[in-house]
Amino acid sequence: VFVYLLLGRHQTYPQLFALLLITAAATLAAYSSSPPSSAPANPSITNDHSKFYNTIFLGIVPASVASLTSGLATALTQRVLSDIPAPRITAELSVFSMLFLVLFNRFLSSPEELQRGFLSGWRAGIAVPVVVNALGGLIVGTVTKQVGGVKKGFALAAGIVLSAFLEKVMYGVDVRFGAWVALPLVMLGIVVHAKFPAKDDGKEKTS
Repeated sequence: VFVYLLLGRHQTYPQLFALLLITAAATLAAYSSSPPSSAPANPSITNDHSKFYNTIFLGIVPASVASLTSGLATALTQRVLSDIPAPRITAELSVFSMLFLVLFNRFLSSPEELQRGFLSGWRAGIAVPVVVNALGGLIVGTVTKQVGGVKKGFALAAGIVLSAFLEKVMYGVDVRFGAWVALPLVMLGIVVHAKFPAKDDGKEKTS
């Protein structure tokens, strides 16, 4: 939706169907990789209402808001990438992300955590996910610039499904039924989206 509104790139009906398949697959895979919670997240909520509370206010609402903001951010990033190199926008996003993380850490940490210091508990191994995440950011920026945010979303959905299966290999976690259903949905969605592309009408928004 945001790619269409900001960039003028529309999707064909088969591509819209493919996006629905990918959304369903990502939801199934994410649910399958998350262990069910047996205790209420809010102590003030009774057991009778805890499941409904967790599903709506700790599940559907945050996920919907996150999806909307992620879609908007992807469309804005794709629009900006038409004028500047991908590494530059990745570096800018990294700087702003670090600023927000420092602020959140300062105001949301407990007094004990603040007293121990920001770098308390850090080890040399922590550099590994930091470096991998930085490289991933460069790759994401390049992919968004070259093929667009919609296809990047397909890659993210496929990554979620892949994570569900990697948990079995690395941690011995059983692959749930939802992950098995998500796998063919992702494959079908990618094929349908690629097979029925929208015709380039030359009306893409650039301003």
